[in-house]
Amino acid sequence: MSPNVFRNLQNLRDISLLNTGITRFPDSLFELSSLAQLRISGFGGSLSSRFGQLNSLRVLEGSINKFTGRIPSEFGNLTNLREVDLSFSNLSGNIPSELGKLTNIKELKLEQNNLSGDIPAEIFELPSLKFLNLRINNLNGTISTYIPVESNLQELHLQRNKLYGSIPEGIFSTDKLKVLDLSQNRLTGTLPDKFATLDQLTAILLHTNKFSGTIPESLAIASLEKLVLYRNKFNGTMPESICSLATNGNMAVIKANCTTIECDCCVCVNE
Repeated sequence: MSPNVFRNLQNLRDISLLNTGITRFPDSLFELSSLAQLRISGFGGSLSSRFGQLNSLRVLEGSINKFTGRIPSEFGNLTNLREVDLSFSNLSGNIPSELGKLTNIKELKLEQNNLSGDIPAEIFELPSLKFLNLRINNLNGTISTYIPVESNLQELHLQRNKLYGSIPEGIFSTDKLKVLDLSQNRLTGTLPDKFATLDQLTAILLHTNKFSGTIPESLAIASLEKLVLYRNKFNGTMPESICSLATNGNMAVIKANCTTIECDCCVCVNE
């Protein structure tokens, strides 16, 4: 494709380049000041810092690529972005803290890359963010302790990273949260007796961590449909209030290690 292919298309607002055989971004793409939606797959090379020039961009769907290198910090200039999906794209390095400038973003999906380092605290402070998917990376460090009370976060997917520490207090201020997936990390500590504040939760996935202690009754959330706790160090008895959700509520499945937790209502996943 010619580097100048878009040069005379300055009013173009929507481009789809999905598995076209094109593997490099033409230079003229970054001159499209009106571009609002860009869909790409099958690309290689690095993500150019020139993406930061696309000030009108609202939707970037860029999953299933073979990029090399990092997410440019210049992405923080794209303050009109509502949705970003760069999943399955071989990206590496840290998540730039400049993404915390994307105050209009609602969905951020960076699943299954090679991202490492901490999750920037600024990500959790994004006021419009509803869906955050960072699962299956090499992220480490702790989860930010501060999440604003006015957070709109509804789904948090951090599965299969190398996160450690305890569940932060800030999680319990996100009263719109519906899905909490912290599974397959290195998280420790006991479960706080504060889950009842998250009264819209439908799924809690905490399996394959290093949590310990007893299961708090605060997990008996009326809206809960899925509770997965196996491969931890829990002990004691599953509260009857939680089991009653399986017979009288919305709960479809409770999974736990029945060799360490006495549970008549669980699907047993024993180590």
